[in-house]
Amino acid sequence: MTVRGVVVRGKGEARRIGYPTANIAHETSGLSPGVFLAHVLVGTAVHQALAVVGMWTDDVNGHPSLEAHLLDFRGELYGKTVAVSIGKRLRDLLTFTDEAALVAQIKKDVEDARAAFG
Repeated sequence: MTVRGVVVRGKGEARRIGYPTANIAHETSGLSPGVFLAHVLVGTAVHQALAVVGMWTDDVNGHPSLEAHLLDFRGELYGKTVAVSIGKRLRDLLTFTDEAALVAQIKKDVEDARAAFG
């Protein structure tokens, strides 16, 4: 599935812990919650990424949230329209008891994504 939308500002929590994400405002229903491999089209460049679907539900249309951590990306995406092609599911969403556990899981997810992308 490919989802198009504009990158909007989030709370900044992912950036603060070292794994910035692009929060994508979208009009797509039917996304399943979880963490996925993804490719993100920004302009004419395609970036490997992790996509997180459904950490929350948006207040406007009730669709699950979509955010993507682009591997090895540097730059600003706010206000840009991107296309996220969601691929293989890596895992379900989890609840973490502390920030250290969350960061450890994200680090593992990034390692798993890099291995899967080759």
